[in-house]
Amino acid sequence: MEIRRMSDEYRDLRALWVAVFGDKADEVDDFYAAWGDDIEGYVLEDERVIRSALTMFRMGDFVIPSDCIVTSKVGVPAEEVRRAAYISYAICTDEAARGLGYGSRITEFARDVALARGAVSILCPAESSLIRFYMPLSYEPRFYATERKLNASAGELSFSSLDASEYGDLREEMLSGIAHIELSEPALSFIASWHKLYCIEGLGDGSGKIILAHENDSSRFTEVLASEGLEQSAIEDVLAVLAGKLGIEELTYRMPGNDYLQTGTRDAEYVQAMLASDGGFNFSNGYFGFSFD
Repeated sequence: MEIRRMSDEYRDLRALWVAVFGDKADEVDDFYAAWGDDIEGYVLEDERVIRSALTMFRMGDFVIPSDCIVTSKVGVPAEEVRRAAYISYAICTDEAARGLGYGSRITEFARDVALARGAVSILCPAESSLIRFYMPLSYEPRFYATERKLNASAGELSFSSLDASEYGDLREEMLSGIAHIELSEPALSFIASWHKLYCIEGLGDGSGKIILAHENDSSRFTEVLASEGLEQSAIEDVLAVLAGKLGIEELTYRMPGNDYLQTGTRDAEYVQAMLASDGGFNFSNGYFGFSFD
C-alpha cells in the first residue's frame, strides 16, 4: 500500500470522486480549476489500483482573535493567531475496498501534511454520524452553525449587491470577534461563481447591517452574518422580506452556531467542521462558513 500526492493519477481520482459522490466529471474539473495552485490531490494505491483518494485545498487563513483563546501551551498571545487553513475534501474510497481502513489512512496522511506545514487541517463531516468516525483521527468538533427555515413576507427593504472582494471585507468585519476562516481570493471568487452576494444596511440604530450569500437558483441563504447587537427576530424579519423580494416562498438560512454542541445535532444547531488537534490553542466560538456541500 502506498499513499502519495497525485501526479498522473488525476483521471483515477476524478473517476472515484464521481462514482462515490455522483458529481459530474466536469464539475470536478471546475473545482480543481477554481483553486489553481491552492489545491492538491492524494491517492492511496494497493495492488496497483487506486483504492482511496482525497482532495486538499487551502481555503484561506484560520484566524483566532486573542480574546477567543481560552488556553494555550505557549501563553495567551496579545494578538490574534493566524495559520493557513487546509481543508480535506471529497474523501472517497472504492465501494469494494471499504472497511479496510483506507479512508482513515489517507485522511491521517493529509492531516499530517498540513500540520507539518505549520497549518491547520479541517474537514466537514458529510453527516453527523461521521463525527465519531473522525474523532479517533484527532479531529475535534470545533466549528458550529445553525440552520433554520422561514416563510417569506411582504415589506419594504433596500439592499445592494456585492462583489467577491466587498463581501470578503464585510465578512471579516462581521467575524472579527469569532475564530473563523478568512477566505482567500480563490475561495471568494469560487463562492461568488455560485452565489449572489447581498448587503442590507441601516438596521437597528441605523448602523446595523446584514450580509448574505444566496445560492444560485435555490431558496438557500448559505451564509448570513449580522452586526453585533441585532436581535435574532429582527434578522429573521429582514430575511423574510428579502426572500419575498427575491421571489422565494420558503427560505433556508445558515448562521454561526453555538459552541456548546459536542456531537450530533440538537434542534437546528450542528457541527459544521472539525479541526485536527495539534496541542496548540483552545478557543471558543468557532465558525467555519462555506463547506462547499
